[in-house]
Amino acid sequence: MNGQVQLREAALSIVAIIGGYFLVGYALKFTLGHAAIGGYAISWSVWASLILSLGVMGFVCKRRGALDSLGLSRPRSILKGGLTGLVGGVVIFAGVALPVSLLSAAGLISPPAAASSLLVEGPNAQLSLALSLAVMWINAAFGEELLFRGFLMNTLMRALGDTRRAGVAASLIIALAFGVMHMPSQGLYGLVVTGIVGFLMGLLFLFGKRNLLPVVIAHGLINTVSMIAASAG
Repeated sequence: MNGQVQLREAALSIVAIIGGYFLVGYALKFTLGHAAIGGYAISWSVWASLILSLGVMGFVCKRRGALDSLGLSRPRSILKGGLTGLVGGVVIFAGVALPVSLLSAAGLISPPAAASSLLVEGPNAQLSLALSLAVMWINAAFGEELLFRGFLMNTLMRALGDTRRAGVAASLIIALAFGVMHMPSQGLYGLVVTGIVGFLMGLLFLFGKRNLLPVVIAHGLINTVSMIAASAG
């Protein structure tokens, strides 16, 4: 497959994931509304990400016969991969805090008003938080990293030559797409914050030999701290 074909495939993949997320998500939002199971409603964004993640895994498995190209191969050392994710999560959290604080202080960005941090809402706050954390690890930590780092970033890297520079460029481009996906619910704040997080996650993905374990753990750690802090506040 020549470079132009690979670039076209990468561009179409990015459009398909972002467009699919909005199409599926909003279709579910307007058809299901606030449908709840046992009094607990799961955010439409969760279903959209889950459907896309399963779709991508099915597509890659059928086309290539395995899921290794998504970063799902077993790392050489699970312990090292896990520690890399934990340290990476702390570093990314700290690295994002400063620019976000400066931009917020300058009045350039501000968190969306009255935005719920929970993915599952119901009558019991503690149970809602516990269910939200469980869903977040599956949907955001694993699902989003599978889509954006495992699938899109790897696809774009191959199209750009699979070099270190290609990795950094792909990380930046996919981070922008990652930020765009969060704009409808979080506005400019979501674009900036998740864009920065996405770029740093991309660098962590490269550092971790393009295995999903470190970025899944880092993503989950960051979201866990943020969700608990938002619920407590």
